[in-house]
Amino acid sequence: MDAPSQDIYHGTIDSSNVKWMNDMLLDACIRNDCHYTDLTMPFLGKYRTDSLRFNSIYDRHWNELGHKTAAITLYNSLVKEGLLYK
Repeated sequence: MDAPSQDIYHGTIDSSNVKWMNDMLLDACIRNDCHYTDLTMPFLGKYRTDSLRFNSIYDRHWNELGHKTAAITLYNSLVKEGLLYK
């Protein structure tokens, strides 16, 4: 699940008006025994460390850093769950 990037950039993650979507999908995945990976904390941590944006300056599509962070997060999550081997 994508992170609420604008809330990350503005420091309003705790009062996000879109994070409910992440919570709703998490609940649905738990009820249906599906794997769930939320990018909020990895993107937030990366932004706090580097202060680099994850999306294009033209729109909200991920840039190279966004794709790389998402790929690493998903890979690590799948390995942790035993769904992928190193």
